Amino acid sequence: MEEKTKAMSGIGTLIIFIALILVASVAAFVILQTAGTLQSQAIATGSESRTEVATKVFLVNILGETQNQSEVNKIRIVLKLAPGSDPVTLTHSYLHYSDGNVYETAVLYLDPNETYYDNNAPGVSQAANNSTHFTAHYLRRPSDYPANLRTTVTPDDIIELYYKVNPVGPNTRIFLQFIGDRGSPTPAEFKIPQNLDANAVALFP
Repeated sequence: MEEKTKAMSGIGTLIIFIALILVASVAAFVILQTAGTLQSQAIATGSESRTEVATKVFLVNILGETQNQSEVNKIRIVLKLAPGSDPVTLTHSYLHYSDGNVYETAVLYLDPNETYYDNNAPGVSQAANNSTHFTAHYLRRPSDYPANLRTTVTPDDIIELYYKVNPVGPNTRIFLQFIGDRGSPTPAEFKIPQNLDANAVALFP
C-alpha cells in the first residue's frame, strides 16, 4: 500500500511539473509575441518621427499681385524643401489663410489641361477661381516629367503657389501656413505695405 501511495504521489508531481512547463511555455510565447509587436511599433514610430523631423519646407518669398494698385487680390508663394527632406505631395497638402476677417483652408486645384511646367500653360499665372484652392507651378522641372509625380515636391524642386484672396488693403496683417503631408507646418506672418504702387509687391520675408 505504501509503494502504491508513493507511485500515485510521483505521478501527481509529474503532472504538476508538466503543467508548469506548459504554462511557462505559453507565457514565454506571449512575452515574445508582445516584444515583437512593441519592436515593430517602435520602428514604425521612429521612422515617422524621423520623417517629421527631417522634412522641412522653406518659404523662399511671397509676392502680392495688386488690383488697380490699391489692394492685393492674389498671393504668390515660392517654396522649396530642405536638403534631405522626404517628398511632399501637394494633393495631400493644405494652405491656411487668415486676414483677421476671413479664415480659409485651400487645397490644390488640378486642371486636366494644365501642365504645371510651361509658363504659357493655361492658368499658370492665375490663381483658382475661389479662395478654397491654390494652383502650383514648378519653376524647375522638365515638361516631360512622369505624370504620376507631377504633384510631388522633392528637394530638387522649386515651386510657386498661386492663391486668390478677397481684396485686402494696406496695413492688413496676413497669416499663412503651408501644411504638407509630412513635416512640420510652415507659417508666415506679414503686413500688406502702405504703398501699393506696383502690379506686384514683396510681402515676405
